[in-house]
Amino acid sequence: MKEKRSNDDASFFSAIALLGQIGLYIALPTLLGAFGGHYLDTVFADSVPIATIIGLLLGLVAGVSLVVRAVSHLSE
Repeated sequence: MKEKRSNDDASFFSAIALLGQIGLYIALPTLLGAFGGHYLDTVFADSVPIATIIGLLLGLVAGVSLVVRAVSHLSE
């Protein structure tokens, strides 16, 4: 009976770790893209924040692709 509980605890903590990992996979590339785009907008002094928007979208795409890769490894 005790062995079952430790296995349940391990799967619970594994799920919590996966949620944190997915959160970082989405947040970090998105923020890096947004800040990088904002930096480019300030360097080139554009009135329209097009580089910020493009950086944000590219970061989001990168984050989603990292999440898809992480989830696909779970099914293997």
